[in-house]
Amino acid sequence: MKKLLLSCLGAVFLLASCSDDDTSGTTASSSPLVSTTQQIFENGEVVETYTSQYSNGKLTKLQWMSPDNDHSGHTDLVYTSNGLLASTTNYNGTVVYSKSTYEYDSQQRMTKDIYISDVEDIAYNTNFTHNANNTITAVRTGFFESSKTFYMNSDGNVYKEEGGQTIEITYNGTTAATLSINGVPRTNYEYDAEHNPALININIGAGSFKANNVLRAYGIYDSVEAAANKYIIKEITAGYIWRYVYTFNSSGLPTKKKSYYNDELRSEMLYNY
Repeated sequence: MKKLLLSCLGAVFLLASCSDDDTSGTTASSSPLVSTTQQIFENGEVVETYTSQYSNGKLTKLQWMSPDNDHSGHTDLVYTSNGLLASTTNYNGTVVYSKSTYEYDSQQRMTKDIYISDVEDIAYNTNFTHNANNTITAVRTGFFESSKTFYMNSDGNVYKEEGGQTIEITYNGTTAATLSINGVPRTNYEYDAEHNPALININIGAGSFKANNVLRAYGIYDSVEAAANKYIIKEITAGYIWRYVYTFNSSGLPTKKKSYYNDELRSEMLYNY
């Protein structure tokens, strides 16, 4: 149960990042998406099931199930009046497992991430300082103390992370093209050129390297799968390839996404409108 819960908590950061909460001002989305259902496979068997609920283009609830389809837990997401993610609360059954609360400045830039888990006896604060030279300094105190520096380009996308290791993204326009770690090329990305993620209007399967998304994940690398303004169809890394196969309806909206690791099916997501 704990392994399932922890893996689901990681998915929350990814899915929350896919909700476009980096736009300024109050936003009202016309997204037609109501929910998604994703099954995770290991050795051909379903080991986890996620059901995500959306309202006005925002992820509002994520439920996860064990293989026998028993209710294992859920996450509630709350937003500010400006559409910024205010908090995520994770439940194990009906018991609160952990909560993250986010604070922003007058320019809607994230300034603090407050995390508390009474179950694990873990608590930490991450403070973000937005500097004049287009960098962001992140300092985490409490449990897991650390610090990082993030660098933004002229488009407002984060392209480099320093702290422990250096992770860097090169862009083709505003789309991530390659990723390197400590100067060593690691991953190349390929994209679908025919379909427009703006039609679904939540950037699910696509997202951004905008600062709030990266800061919430506390790292570029945790944001990669969701970090393009097009549908990623392939991630090529030495030793393995992630391949994503979409099915679209006549309106250009995705109805199914299959994820393969070296040609082994690892997940299948259904989109409900």
